[in-house]
Amino acid sequence: MPIPIVRDVCVLSPMVTSEGLVEQVAQIDDLAQDRIDGREFFRRNHFTDGLQRLIGRGFERLAGRSEDGAFYLTQAMGGGKTHSLIAFGLLAADPELRREVVPRIPAGAEFGVAKVVIFNGHQNPDNLLWGFIAERLGRGEVMTPFWRSGARTPGLDEWVAVLGEGPVLILLDELPSYLEMAQGEPVGNSTLGDLTIGALERLFNALPRCPRACVVVTNLKDDVYLEGTRQLQTLIENLTKQYDRQAQPITPVQQNSGEVYEIVRKRLFDQLPGTDKIDAVARAYVAALQKAKRVDTIPTTPEIYIERVRESYPFHPSIRDIVARFAENRGYQKTRALIRLLRMAVRGALAAERDVFLVGLQHLDFNDPATTEEIRKINPGFRMRFPAMSPIAATHLPRELQPPTAGRRPRQSQRCC
Repeated sequence: MPIPIVRDVCVLSPMVTSEGLVEQVAQIDDLAQDRIDGREFFRRNHFTDGLQRLIGRGFERLAGRSEDGAFYLTQAMGGGKTHSLIAFGLLAADPELRREVVPRIPAGAEFGVAKVVIFNGHQNPDNLLWGFIAERLGRGEVMTPFWRSGARTPGLDEWVAVLGEGPVLILLDELPSYLEMAQGEPVGNSTLGDLTIGALERLFNALPRCPRACVVVTNLKDDVYLEGTRQLQTLIENLTKQYDRQAQPITPVQQNSGEVYEIVRKRLFDQLPGTDKIDAVARAYVAALQKAKRVDTIPTTPEIYIERVRESYPFHPSIRDIVARFAENRGYQKTRALIRLLRMAVRGALAAERDVFLVGLQHLDFNDPATTEEIRKINPGFRMRFPAMSPIAATHLPRELQPPTAGRRPRQSQRCC
C-alpha cells in the first residue's frame, strides 16, 4: 500500500488557501457586536479540557447550584483565553445552541437565556467600567451616581442590585489595558485605576449574594505589561491577589499536549483520513527510524512514534517539542501564533515539488516575507540561519518524512532561527 500523501487524503479549510482568511481568530468584540455564527464557531473549534471545565462549572453557577462564581483564565497571551470567553458567552446566551453543542452537560438545561456582558479593556466608556456593566444589564441608574458627577467606587449593595437574581455572565478581557489608561487619570488623592481595583473587589464580594451571577476574567500578567510603570504593576498585583482569593483558576489550553494539534486541525482542515491511512504513514515513519536505530544514529525507541504520529497527523510529531520552546520568548502568542505558522507550513507543503506525507516546519518558505515576519514575531532577535542538524535524516529518512531539524543545511537565503 503506497504511503498516503497529504494533498490526496486531507481536505483543506478555506483558511489555508485564501489570502483574505489569514487570521480567522474571533475577537471578543465580535461577540459583543453579535457578529459570530455560533454553529460555525464550534464547528471550527476544539473543546479542550480547560474549556470543558469552564463551561461545565459555569453552567452550574448560572443554574444556581454552585458556590463558585468567579473564574480566572490563567494562560498567557494567545493561549486560548479569548476563545474560551467567546465559547462560554455564546452558549450561555443561547439555550438551543447549548442543546446542540453540549447536550451532555445537565446544568445547561436548567437555565434559559443568560444576560451576557462583555467588557474589553481596550474600551474607555464615559460611564466607567461599573456604569458600563450596569447599563448592559438594564440597571444603569444604579451606578449613575458613581460616575456622572465624578468617579466614585460603588459599594457592595450597588453591585448586588445590578447583578440581580437571574443568570448573568460578565466577561472581563484585557483589564491591564484599561488599568494602564486608568492609572493616569487622577481622582482626588487617588486615581481611576485605584478606584477600578476597589470596584472589582466589591464585584467579587457581591457574588455570594447573587447565586446565579458568574464572572470570568483573563490573565493579568501578559508579557506586554510586565515593563509598565511601577504604578501599573502595583495595580495588576493588587487585582491578581483578588483573583487568587476569589476566582477559580482554569488553563484554557495545555500547550505541550495533543490539544494543540486538535485545535490546529480543526482550523486548517475540513476532513482528515481514517485511522488506517494515518497508521500507514506512522508505520512508514517508524520503519525508516528502525533503519537508523540499527546503526545507532538515534537514541529513541522508534515504536513510540506510532502513537505520536497518530496524535499529530498530518503534522510531524517533532513540531510539539519545537513549538514548546517558542513559549520561552516573551510576547509569543502561543496557540494563535501556531495556527498562523502551521497554516504557512501547510501551504508550503502543498506547493512542494515532491510528495509530502507529514507537514513540518521544513515546509516553511523563508523567501516569503510574511513567513519571515511571523518568525520574528516569535523573537525579534532571530536571524535567518539553521542550527546543526541530526544525521538521522541525511542518511536514512526520505525527505518527506524528515523532522524539521533533520537533514540538509538549506541555501543561505532560506536559513532561519
